[in-house]
Amino acid sequence: QLRTRIAKYNSKKDYPTGITSTCDSCQRDEQLPDEDYKRGVHLTTEKWYCGHCNKPARAYDFEKKLTSAFSELLENPDIADA
Repeated sequence: QLRTRIAKYNSKKDYPTGITSTCDSCQRDEQLPDEDYKRGVHLTTEKWYCGHCNKPARAYDFEKKLTSAFSELLENPDIADA
């Protein structure tokens, strides 16, 4: 089995959430941005707005965002062992 690698958490990074939420204004299902996920809007009754109602849907590349967020683990396999 390969070693488990870890990276230090960075609160300024935009991590992919993999969570879909429905905009309370336009009813469009969107990937929940990390900043809103960190606030826990998906766990409360707080209204959530996608911020681009009445505009074309934005493409969301989960794999690209994931690769970008954890690129240090891909580029430096000895960054940290768990």
